[in-house]
Amino acid sequence: MKYVSFVRCIALGLALLCLSQRVWAQGATPTLAIGWPQDGAVFQKDANNQGRIPLLGAFNSLLWRRFGTSAYRVTATLEKLKVSTGEPFPGAPIIEQTVTQLDRVGQLASFENVDKGWYRLTLKAESAGLFVGRLRPVSASIKVGIGDVFVIGGQSNAQGLPNRPNNGQYPNWNKVASPAPTYDGVRVVTSYFAEADQAAMVPLGIFERWGQLSNLKSVAEAANDPSSGIAPAGPSLWYWARLGELITQRYGNDEVPVAFFNAAWGGTAIKEWSRSTNPNNGVLASPSGGQ
Repeated sequence: MKYVSFVRCIALGLALLCLSQRVWAQGATPTLAIGWPQDGAVFQKDANNQGRIPLLGAFNSLLWRRFGTSAYRVTATLEKLKVSTGEPFPGAPIIEQTVTQLDRVGQLASFENVDKGWYRLTLKAESAGLFVGRLRPVSASIKVGIGDVFVIGGQSNAQGLPNRPNNGQYPNWNKVASPAPTYDGVRVVTSYFAEADQAAMVPLGIFERWGQLSNLKSVAEAANDPSSGIAPAGPSLWYWARLGELITQRYGNDEVPVAFFNAAWGGTAIKEWSRSTNPNNGVLASPSGGQ
């Protein structure tokens, strides 16, 4: 009986060795990707200064599919960062979850009741069980936050003017603020859609443009690119980048990120913006032409 058990162990070991060699021979190096949230995303905090961060992703690994947690230990972690610089927040604990399965839609984990803050979200797979020390670790990382999200509405004084640094008609509005924006945790989607493109986005065309409304850049990065605006309708950072920094400074403690989306439209009537705040008014037929 002991001899049979020994033979079975040898057979299992050879089978695992052959499988590992086949995986590497086929070039099936495992890959790990975070599909949601997008890099730089900010989720609105609630009245308790907390929020939820869902995690969707994909782990492309033959060994994970066949052996699961017997081959890999997959973890998701949140490391708190400073909003101003993106550096680690002193004394903050790292929040960790272990991922045990990956279903068809890619749901990996969900961080519930996360305190307000700016975080580095890391998904990491390390060898475990039968394969400890035999597989290279793989990881993916993004930045994400629980803070304040603003949708800008109004006329041209909210939409802003375009950046025209070369012809002298307008300054580079992305750098006109003093001091220039520098915060890592104040975020915008920098894709600006011209009026013709905006018209094509209504009502369902926006889903076709999702790739252009994905990753949120820091205002520090956006300020160095004259083509950066605030999606979908803001042609520049205008004064919003600086306002975002002032908002997070007002909270204090360098821990509340801010995100902006600019839906303002030059020439629209303030009266219609006011009417649109009442859901009983329904869809407005003519938003422009007034004061």
